[in-house]
Amino acid sequence: MAPGTTWVWRWRRLGRMSVWEIAYRIFEQLRRRLDRRRHWGWFVFGRFSGAVSGLDVFQRRADALSSIRPGLATQAQAATEGRFRFLGQDWPPPESAAGPWWTGSLWLWDPVSQTLWPGCERFAFDVAYRGGGPGSLDPNSLGPNSLGPDDQGDVKFVWELSRLNFLPPLALHAAATGQPGDAALVFEILRGWMAANPPYRGVNWASGIEAASRVVSLLAALAFAPPQTQADATAVRAFLHAHMRWIARYPSCFSSANNHRVAELAALLLAALCAPGLPRAARLAAKAQAGLERQMLRQFHPDGVGAEQSAAYAAYSLEWLTLAGAAADAAGRPFSRGFRRRAHSAQAALTWLLDDGGHGPAIGDGDDGRVLALTQAPEPRYLASVAAMAARWLGAPAPAERLRDPALRDSISVPTLEAPPPLGARTFPHGGLTVWRQARDDGTLLLIFDHGPLGHLSIAAHGHADALAVWLHWGEEAVFVDAGTYLYHGAGGARDALRATPAHNTLTLGGADQSRIVGPFAWARHARTRLIDATRNAAGAEHDGYRRRFGLIHRRRVKLEADAIMIEDRLVGRPKRPGLSWSAGFTLAPGIVVALEAGCAHLRTPAGRALTLSSSGADGTPIPWSVVQTPYAPAFGVLSAAPRLVLIGTADAPSPAIQTQIRLRAHQERPT
Repeated sequence: MAPGTTWVWRWRRLGRMSVWEIAYRIFEQLRRRLDRRRHWGWFVFGRFSGAVSGLDVFQRRADALSSIRPGLATQAQAATEGRFRFLGQDWPPPESAAGPWWTGSLWLWDPVSQTLWPGCERFAFDVAYRGGGPGSLDPNSLGPNSLGPDDQGDVKFVWELSRLNFLPPLALHAAATGQPGDAALVFEILRGWMAANPPYRGVNWASGIEAASRVVSLLAALAFAPPQTQADATAVRAFLHAHMRWIARYPSCFSSANNHRVAELAALLLAALCAPGLPRAARLAAKAQAGLERQMLRQFHPDGVGAEQSAAYAAYSLEWLTLAGAAADAAGRPFSRGFRRRAHSAQAALTWLLDDGGHGPAIGDGDDGRVLALTQAPEPRYLASVAAMAARWLGAPAPAERLRDPALRDSISVPTLEAPPPLGARTFPHGGLTVWRQARDDGTLLLIFDHGPLGHLSIAAHGHADALAVWLHWGEEAVFVDAGTYLYHGAGGARDALRATPAHNTLTLGGADQSRIVGPFAWARHARTRLIDATRNAAGAEHDGYRRRFGLIHRRRVKLEADAIMIEDRLVGRPKRPGLSWSAGFTLAPGIVVALEAGCAHLRTPAGRALTLSSSGADGTPIPWSVVQTPYAPAFGVLSAAPRLVLIGTADAPSPAIQTQIRLRAHQERPT
């Protein structure tokens, strides 16, 4: 990232900070200066007494592990050979690598930009990785040509391998085979990472959540493969000590206290429980547990919806919090009833978002991150898996096994009864979602209406400008989808475009966003939403994101009938300038066939389900649909295209209204 871009990011971020946060950041910079001047080495760490154990949360019964054993040999072979595929990219070792891959520079390899990121030659916080480049919205490729001339790329690609998510399944495979060589490999790879990433040097130390991810990966691996030699034990101690100090010294606070803070606190608690001899372990464990008690109430609204307004990050935070809860129970220091009640609300909220195939909608940001991973491949039913994990820990009915993919988290806590999927309507007033689940002969109709805040804290880091958007699933198929996330860094134009209002299933006025983007993870002038009313089959809400600029408030009402969905959009007020344009649209899931006829849009899903959309103005005059191809990111790091239905018009008259009717028609025959 160019130096000028770094200062622009810092200046914009400063504008979203309180006076107290600014003071804290100054103090933090002083700490960084002290650490930058000191020479750190692994020999400094690990000199503490007491045993070090793995996480004591896994059920080791044969039935608890049977579903996750298949495929472990394949995963172990890939890890041995250095063959990795994360975030849609393959990790080929650099040509200059010699010997086992973990002794080379693969830890710093970016498979997209085909370059090595800074390693031990720089202090961690001196590595610039935010923003950069104009980005690309070309849906046909993702590679070096999508980067600006001064842009290193998206740092998540190099961070992903260093999360060490592949170590727990490798250790589980070693436990299954009973071969000492398989267990020894876990610690050889660990020492390889340590050699390439000395304490606090290089890009892999630049983020607390990445350090926390490595801690939990190692502790989970130790549960199945304890150290074999004194050298193994020495490496484990030094690794945990250095990470614990770093996470505690540079916490994500104030406007940064989102899922990153949850991960950091959970890692501190887990490390202290597994290595009670660590310096200040008892004190850090107590502070971390108290911090997690607070974060549970901050990260999830009272109704259970994630405060970050991201379904993926709600599941990610809940996985961390559930893992911490299970570990605390095993250590005889359980969390409070209030913690468990909020966890139960969060688990129930995730369950309401699942379709008949166990998939949930992409609401807000998502990066395919997981705390405990069993495979390198993404988990398309991650929300269902985390909801089941939390339900088991809470002793509540869990989503059916058919809705989930096998996962390591399945072996945490004892199995519980399976819960039938909820039906009916539920409004989450604090988190700002109304969800309808209508049982039909051809599958459950899942309709979600967003009337919540932009995101969490002053920067709303992972929120999208999607106020009053809708998502629609039918049976196991998605119909109206979110544009996705694509990348966080290294694709500036794409990052902004995919979280902007025109990319979502709502109304856009004057081509502008409801809230103003001021950085890759920062928003200014947050649009404020208000729920007007909610009944069993209808809900109305409004937002003020356009009032200051255009003099208008967007108000939407969504109604679910037996065989139709009715959406009415109104622009309330008087426009500040004549000829002000509006557009409204729906991004369609890939594979849906669209036919325009007589002003209507006819949709057919791959399974044969059919919908007909028609729209009209307040006077009943039909408004024709058009179809465009829009950028669509089905997973992090993957950019393609999807059809988008669009309506356009002008807001010259007071209180213009747009009425959209979506007729549902089931077809039993699969289209040819």
